[in-house]
Amino acid sequence: MVTPSPDRVEASCPHFGACGGCAFQNLSYARQLELKETRFRETMRRGSGLSLDDSVFEPFLPSPSQFGYRNKMEFAFGGTEGAIKLGLRGRSLPGPQSHKRTIGLERCLIFGSAVEAAFPATRAFADASGRPPYDPLGQKGFFRNLVMREAKATGEVMAILVTRSGGAEEAGIRDWAGRLMREAPGVRSVWSALNDSAADIVDLTGARLEAGAPSIEERLGGLSFRIHPDSFFQPNPRAALLFYERIAGRARAVGARRALGLFCGPGAIELFLAGTVEDVVGIDSGESNILNARENAALNGIGNARFIAGLVEKTVDGVTHGGFDLVVLDPPRAGIHPDGLMRAMSLHAPHIVYMSCNPATLARDLGTFAAGGYRVERLIGADFFPHTPHMEALAFLSR
Repeated sequence: MVTPSPDRVEASCPHFGACGGCAFQNLSYARQLELKETRFRETMRRGSGLSLDDSVFEPFLPSPSQFGYRNKMEFAFGGTEGAIKLGLRGRSLPGPQSHKRTIGLERCLIFGSAVEAAFPATRAFADASGRPPYDPLGQKGFFRNLVMREAKATGEVMAILVTRSGGAEEAGIRDWAGRLMREAPGVRSVWSALNDSAADIVDLTGARLEAGAPSIEERLGGLSFRIHPDSFFQPNPRAALLFYERIAGRARAVGARRALGLFCGPGAIELFLAGTVEDVVGIDSGESNILNARENAALNGIGNARFIAGLVEKTVDGVTHGGFDLVVLDPPRAGIHPDGLMRAMSLHAPHIVYMSCNPATLARDLGTFAAGGYRVERLIGADFFPHTPHMEALAFLSR
């Protein structure tokens, strides 16, 4: 006889099961946290090859919000001409390319209520246009994605419609943008973008403002941040604040005066550090990220933060005059290129903070740092992505 687990709960979302956006909504949140904490500790130990005592691990941090936490979602069009769907790719099922099908949504609980007004207006526009949705298998069609971003503190929403080229100018996108501004509460910025790539990915290169403001504004920990279509920002800002505050606290605890941020993105961590240290420098390979970071520094009246565009492994040597007390690493999921890792270690900073959205690559790099003379002081796991397998990790190292 099969009986439900005591940890099983009723999923809150009516689309759960078919939609691929969430995997664990039918598992109690307490149990989700237990499983993630266990996996986090095992990953750190096995992946690093280090003997990590339980005392270095802090209790696993829950997300401040279990729903409505995501500030960015990339929705996909599907269905057929005249009966267009808008939602997320489906959960993978047996059979070839099953993950390419689109599950039409009416709600998205992990994003928020902005979907409930934006989707009907967008589907109606797409249906009335007489143009088909994009088929990632046949690589034909017109409507590809609707990207939505929401600043959680202000409620401001940005919508970006992604289509293929070829008649986009005549599709009436400007009229749709105006309608969305009128009918969808919170929408302050509407953009369009063309993507003719064969790959089923979202490409916002060359995005064009169709209506409203060019950016939306997020507020976090007393700071303001401008978010543009291509801006990187932590998907769960309220959870990110937990780490940003700990990083600033670490700088205070070790008496850091000069800090260096590698893979700084739009400068969130560095701007939080600016209130603690005398001087902070951020480096990132994305020119748009650096421009955004400088914009955010100016927006907050912060003058002791500098941002430099360039590859970490090629740029670090030019900013090392005077040395750094603290180096902060926040690389993408793939982790740090070996050359960049060696450059970071060559700075001989007494303290390193490593923030990662991929515990496996963090664990791998911890082993390298340990071989270079660093010891792991603290490891903190956090649930930035409730109802999914993903998590965020933070490591404090010293030498």
